[in-house]
Amino acid sequence: MEDERKTTEKRRLQQGQEQLEEEKKALYLLTRVEGMYPGLLRKMYEFAGGFREAYQVPAQEYLKRGLMGRTKQGQPLLLAYDRRRRQEEKMLREYEGFSLEGIRTVSVFDREYPKRLLPLPDKPLLLYVRGRLPAEDRPAAAIIGARRCSEYGREIAAFFGRSLSEAGVQVISGMASGIDGIAQSAALSAAGESFGVLGSGVKVCYPLEHGGIFRRMAAGNGGLISEFPPDSPALPFHFILRNRIIAGLCDVLLVLEAREKSGTAITVSNALDYGKEVFALPGRINDPLGRGCNALLKEGASLLTSPGDVLEFLGLQRGQERAEAREAERDKMISALANPEKMVYSCLDSEPEHMEKLLARTGLGYSTLSEALIRLELLGLADSPQSGYYRRG
Repeated sequence: MEDERKTTEKRRLQQGQEQLEEEKKALYLLTRVEGMYPGLLRKMYEFAGGFREAYQVPAQEYLKRGLMGRTKQGQPLLLAYDRRRRQEEKMLREYEGFSLEGIRTVSVFDREYPKRLLPLPDKPLLLYVRGRLPAEDRPAAAIIGARRCSEYGREIAAFFGRSLSEAGVQVISGMASGIDGIAQSAALSAAGESFGVLGSGVKVCYPLEHGGIFRRMAAGNGGLISEFPPDSPALPFHFILRNRIIAGLCDVLLVLEAREKSGTAITVSNALDYGKEVFALPGRINDPLGRGCNALLKEGASLLTSPGDVLEFLGLQRGQERAEAREAERDKMISALANPEKMVYSCLDSEPEHMEKLLARTGLGYSTLSEALIRLELLGLADSPQSGYYRRG
């Protein structure tokens, strides 16, 4: 009797799983209709009572109900929906082949769908994933900022990406040029995990310069996430849509450099709508890249001065203690410098300076300055991003 009960329960669960898979497959086919968008999918679901049922409803019925209009924008969608059956076999073959390419489809019906996204009113209904999704039981911070960032921005992005990763924080961003990619690269280099939310499909690396971190995340050092089909190109409106996923997946959002009118404002707006904490790095008042952050601070964003601010908010006391210990060790190292090195260090900035300027500023001879810079580089207190230029390490 007990064996029969277990067999019946197993069969029931299997049937339930099969029904969920059919529902997900129908959702996938609907998302592949050209011009389809999440808002309409939700309306179709509510009207039909499920995606399997919604896929069977003829276009004329949706037209009659006012869900698909006769507008200039609606007509191509109606035509594409009418033609969906012609592409169905091809789309299903593609769907079945994703696993061979290391791609998973994760829908709102799946247990592994990110819990951080579930409460969102505009959550993506279907995600494509290579690698992994962020762990639910570990904190996650999104780091975003200007694509054309300053040298200071590059330094700070790497510092925060590395420091938070070392403290056990998952780093999330959009893998864009500038702040995003630098922070994610630093997180991976610190043997941590980073998750790229893409404005393209998960088979398309954009920008190409980030091929290295793209491959590492796809291999499981984090993951690649997109709501667009795997071969989708990077299109302008894709980046607007993906910003809400970045905001949704994080526990806290960090803005490191931003102009007043930029894409970061969309992500910040999404994060605030979702009740996420937003930190902003203060910028120089005469620097256009600092004005966006300063505006956020005026509007009530939390002041970002060190990784400790974020770790304290996330309740990671041990990580904060490690960060403070590293800062104390650095301060001790600077205090122990001999006079020439200490003078040279005080003249260095986050922006690289040419040797000629440093000679004039310190008043030292060329050989003395060169020796001091070499010793500072060996201590990690200075580096040279290009020949003849030096900055603080």
